[in-house]
Amino acid sequence: DDKGKTIDATLTGRAKDLDEILGGALTQTMLENDRKFKGGAKCGSVTPTIRIYGNGQTRRYMLVGLGKIDSEGSTDPTKCNELGRKVGSAVAAAIQSEKGIASCSVVLPRERFATSSSLSALSSAFTEKLYVDNRYR
Repeated sequence: DDKGKTIDATLTGRAKDLDEILGGALTQTMLENDRKFKGGAKCGSVTPTIRIYGNGQTRRYMLVGLGKIDSEGSTDPTKCNELGRKVGSAVAAAIQSEKGIASCSVVLPRERFATSSSLSALSSAFTEKLYVDNRYR
């Protein structure tokens, strides 16, 4: 059982920079939701939305788990596509659950999304999940 274990909540790259700008809010959210999010160890897992108000507008942030890094997984096309699909679906599901989202930015680590197929899988899954054709129901 994972009850006693704590997962390392370390952010890198742009996520670390953003966390510093937000005063550690991303790291704190990871730690508070460690049991479910597991430091992003489960691909497609998400943290609750963080709302930061400033300059007359509210910005929302959330983290999406990318799973554990394995040595051959970063170049294996099947694993890259699976990662892209899970992340795309998770982002679209989070957008659908929130109200009033007009735009979305996704920050991805270059080393995990180095192939065009992983980005293509992400955008396909995002579009499929977000837009459903209900004309013929």
